[in-house]
Amino acid sequence: MNKLPRLAALFLACAVTATAAPTPPPDKLLPADTLAVLTLPDYASVRKASRQNPARQLWDDPAMKPFKDKFMAKFQSDLVKPLEKEFGLKFADYSGLAQGQVTLALTPGEWDGENDAGPGLPPAPRRPRQIRSTQDQPQRHQTEMDRRRQEAQDRQDS
Repeated sequence: MNKLPRLAALFLACAVTATAAPTPPPDKLLPADTLAVLTLPDYASVRKASRQNPARQLWDDPAMKPFKDKFMAKFQSDLVKPLEKEFGLKFADYSGLAQGQVTLALTPGEWDGENDAGPGLPPAPRRPRQIRSTQDQPQRHQTEMDRRRQEAQDRQDS
């Protein structure tokens, strides 16, 4: 009895998807102050072509397996797992979703152009005083040595 509404909803969803408007170009979707854009018009074809890339072939080479496994384990534990924990999601759940046009963009957000680090990056750290003083130490040390040398020379001359 409940199958008819479900089938009608599935048919309607397929019909709406099939008649959907084409994806607009990125310049129509992004704000005018966008700093950088990377667009892949057909992600599936780019992914297929990447298998022929020499770097990808080297990465997939059986001789690279020990390095690749160690690298991927470290990548997962140091980057992916903390991000998944922080955002409460699993990246593996979303890995197969990228299809068709894929666009990545860098927008300024709240960056006002004054921060040397750039948009999306933390502010450049200020140099602590102790670092500045240790950088001055060789000069101070040399000055102290010169003073002692001069005192010793004065004592010898007297």
